[in-house]
Amino acid sequence: LLVAIIASFIANEVIDAIRFQKEKYGITRFALAFPSTGWRMTKIPTLSHYEKMAEMFVEIKKELLKDGIDCGWWNQLTVKSGASEKCRRMIMSDGTETPFASCPLDPAFQKMFSEATARFVEIAKPSFVFFEDDYSVSAAARGRWNGCYCNRHLEAFAKKTAKRFTREELVEIFEKQTPE
Repeated sequence: LLVAIIASFIANEVIDAIRFQKEKYGITRFALAFPSTGWRMTKIPTLSHYEKMAEMFVEIKKELLKDGIDCGWWNQLTVKSGASEKCRRMIMSDGTETPFASCPLDPAFQKMFSEATARFVEIAKPSFVFFEDDYSVSAAARGRWNGCYCNRHLEAFAKKTAKRFTREELVEIFEKQTPE
């Protein structure tokens, strides 16, 4: 499996590069990464952008099938997908919002992410789907004590521990590095 990151809408260049990899190394399975470049620092891509990417995926996949090359989808934008006025951003340990990471417990984010992912798969029909490895609160909410400290996460943590902690209390506990 080799990953081909799609940073532009130039399908022929991608196809040629993948064919080269097959000829030189015998690789026949590729993960095409969509969407990619630039979104994290701007906004969550629109549904229409996912649809446009899926159509390009279909074009690439169809052409590469002629060479016996299988294509799956690497969804690069998960939690660190960019900001949206519709979604709650993660709250870092210092109480500030992350610049580009949506809280995975936010219902609006879950809906947008699920709909975009489902729509891409519906159109593109990749042979597999691989999700970016940053689908975690520790990778997206950077700081001294990575994670999301929003009310939804604090409530979920309280259910697991049977004790309600504030963000400040958790940071204090982490600083002490106690058995709690």
